[in-house]
Amino acid sequence: MPSNTIQSGNAWQGFSKIQHIFIFGDSFSSVRWDYQASPHPSLKSPLGVTFPGVTYAEPGKPNWVGHLVKSRPPETIVIYDYARGSDFVSSLERQIIYQYLPNVARKPSSAQWDSNDTLFTTWIGINDLALIDDSDGVYNTLRGLFRYQERLYASGARNFLLFDLPPIHRSPSARDDTDTVLQQYYTWNLTLEQELRKWASTHPDITAFLFSSWDSFSRVLDDPSAFGFDPSDIFQAGGAIWVDRLRPTSAMHRVIADDVISFLESQSPLVTTGHPDFSKNRACNAV
Repeated sequence: MPSNTIQSGNAWQGFSKIQHIFIFGDSFSSVRWDYQASPHPSLKSPLGVTFPGVTYAEPGKPNWVGHLVKSRPPETIVIYDYARGSDFVSSLERQIIYQYLPNVARKPSSAQWDSNDTLFTTWIGINDLALIDDSDGVYNTLRGLFRYQERLYASGARNFLLFDLPPIHRSPSARDDTDTVLQQYYTWNLTLEQELRKWASTHPDITAFLFSSWDSFSRVLDDPSAFGFDPSDIFQAGGAIWVDRLRPTSAMHRVIADDVISFLESQSPLVTTGHPDFSKNRACNAV
């Protein structure tokens, strides 16, 4: 399940031109920025909280969001991170409808983002799959996810990055029922791509990327030594890959961030071929 470009639109000017990233999701992405209590993110404080925020990796260590920020030159990017631990797709109602739309979506003086310089990222679904029993549940949940993407689009979002889900059947949390968990996550990821393609096809002006966290985790778990991990870390909660039975360590988040950056940097702006203007040619006008 490699990362791929679902659709390219004119708003994508390349990753180096992205100055604002909006992030929606769960504990994998949370830095505990509070849209009411925390200062607005700024070039000098790109997370809006003291780096690396409060993450679900080791105390005081960055998750993929912090690693991404540190990869950029100073004062070139601002992150609005609405993600919260334990959130579900339905929690996007709070993150997007009640927090983002009435505030930063209106582009106040403290958040002068533009469709061309902003990336909207959503990574969510692990908590949902703990409660979903069948493919109908997956489909209905993902339909809800795209209803919220529609609200982002209506607010001016044009560049979208969605994450698929990692192979949780290979985490310490799923060792007793790996086949069932594998099927759940495979179905989610397959359906996510299908629904993203459908949604993008009805919005020809957007750029839609699908990043494969499944691929990032799988490469590490298939060959941990290549990434500086010990093979014993593969299933070990509290080890170098998994900070607990489900969540990745900061070192694993670094792999994710590096993969996100490499993927986005490989996505060139859409090049359109100009056509000559014959409107002033009298022969063409004489029909």
